[in-house]
Amino acid sequence: MLFASTLLEYVEASGDRQTAMDLYPIAAKQFTFFAANFTSDLQYKIPTRDMVDGGAGWHFVDCESVVAIVYTYSTHTVRSIGEPTLNKEAAEHSIMIYGLKAVQSLAHLLQLQEPTYSVGSTLRNEPVSTVITKLREANRAHYYDENQRVFVSGADKQISWASNAWAIIAGVIEEQDIGRQALTIAYTQEGSVPGMTPYLHHYVRLDERRLIRRRLKLTLGICLGC
Repeated sequence: MLFASTLLEYVEASGDRQTAMDLYPIAAKQFTFFAANFTSDLQYKIPTRDMVDGGAGWHFVDCESVVAIVYTYSTHTVRSIGEPTLNKEAAEHSIMIYGLKAVQSLAHLLQLQEPTYSVGSTLRNEPVSTVITKLREANRAHYYDENQRVFVSGADKQISWASNAWAIIAGVIEEQDIGRQALTIAYTQEGSVPGMTPYLHHYVRLDERRLIRRRLKLTLGICLGC
């Protein structure tokens, strides 16, 4: 789902609207491959993965466990060492929201009509703006634990860096204090699943910067209103 955000960043930086126009249909279609994974109450369920290095149900957020790559002369085999630890449902749900926001921004930038999507068994041919709103509401309802004040994932209510970082990046939580508190708990609470790769660490830093920018905007607004 990150192709749309990559394309959006490219056209914003380069001004190359023609390439964006050419690739936009692909970006808009990408979500349709994942829409059926939503339940009737708009939770995201990841299909069982067929194999470690791919398969129909493969969703990458961060390395779940230690992975060994064994090479031969002509091919390679990927083997997992140890049981997977990261529950990815909450993070993937937020990634879907983030990707859809990029699709919406691309449509507005290119002056195109918003695409429509059917999601799970609940939403039918709804504009992307409506889908984003419904998914944000579902994300907070299903994955934000009011008692623990942090985003959790799966039946065991797992706390992880990934679930909380992606919720902030996707804008599920707009309130700065709540978002900062969730991140702090995810980073410091014993048993929380940390990031294992530079890939996830980069997104952790991204959500921290977004919270800082929100604070600056709020402070500036207060000053201008004085």
